[in-house]
Amino acid sequence: MAKTDFPSPRCNVSVIIPVYNRAKLLGWPLASIAAQTLLPHEVIVIDDHSSPQEAAKIRELVNKFAPLLNIKLIVAERNGGVSAARNRGIRAACGQHLAMLDSDDFWLPHYLERLMCAIPYKNDRPVFAASGLYRVDERGAILSSKYCKLVHDGVHNLANGTIIIEAAAARTINGYDESVLIGEDWDFLKRLVGRVQFIAVPEPLSVYVQHRGDRLSQHSSKLWPSSPLARLRAAVSALRRKHSDRRRDPAQWDRDQKVILSIMQSKIGPVEIHREFMMAAKLLSVLSACVGTL
Repeated sequence: MAKTDFPSPRCNVSVIIPVYNRAKLLGWPLASIAAQTLLPHEVIVIDDHSSPQEAAKIRELVNKFAPLLNIKLIVAERNGGVSAARNRGIRAACGQHLAMLDSDDFWLPHYLERLMCAIPYKNDRPVFAASGLYRVDERGAILSSKYCKLVHDGVHNLANGTIIIEAAAARTINGYDESVLIGEDWDFLKRLVGRVQFIAVPEPLSVYVQHRGDRLSQHSSKLWPSSPLARLRAAVSALRRKHSDRRRDPAQWDRDQKVILSIMQSKIGPVEIHREFMMAAKLLSVLSACVGTL
């Protein structure tokens, strides 16, 4: 299938998305990638042995975005869990940098551009870049925001979908530990800390969808629903809903809320989504330039 003729710049990033029986939500991350002002080198979707019906829907959705994104689908022969799926993506990736997305989370349109611009051209150590995060409900309403900042351990309050890391660093630690069933993303980040240079892009550019549906990584809620860890996570989630980040810019919050809703509720196709966001981005660039000359 011929690629659509959009003059969009690309960066040397491989986006890795594991998915298991979640075809109806996979459109969110794919649409948000198509809407990026700086497109990735490739997108790798790993189907972790979904049911035949869901696998067919996943393949159909991947084919739908193929005219715009350099996208490949890897189908696992058996269900190995989220860590195994991500590791397959890490091994298959061609990009210098890796970005991880869960199958129901997504990015705001400037995510890749802002993070890649923050990474120095030459580095003494591998780079680990991260942005802030919006937490939204299943309807797309913003519940809270977290601003990324430099801290002593480099991984405080980070979510998987907020980070970009160098592929070589991820491979040096052998990716995700497939024996860890709870907090495998936290374990992965902690093992990276001493090997990387941490770069923070404070503003929320990644979107985490909080809902009751199963995530590949939520083994604790499925295996130990009444465990202290599960109850603690529920309490933390309740506090996040109650106390939004007081540092937020109300105007920016409102603008981002509209973008989040447009990605989650849009019924238009990937090409139309990309055209709509690219036109908006160009308009904002022109307006910014005009303001700068006044």
